Amino acid sequence: MLNNCAEMVVRRLEAEQFAGAHAGAAHTLLRSLEAFKRGVLLCDMAARGWRILYANEAWSKATGAAPCSTALCGT
Repeated sequence: MLNNCAEMVVRRLEAEQFAGAHAGAAHTLLRSLEAFKRGVLLCDMAARGWRILYANEAWSKATGAAPCSTALCGT
């Protein structure tokens, strides 16, 4: 029983560590995309209607569309 408990704890710690690393990588990616002077638009091409995931400020200025206020627009 202790062996199973230890395995569950290790899995939980690994999942939390992965989530933290993933969040850090996403933040770095977003900072990099914001540095582009040209417009950047990321879409989910697997979703119906190609849902917009991200648009940087340059894209918003070029198109006149409202800028995304969050990392993932979801619209």
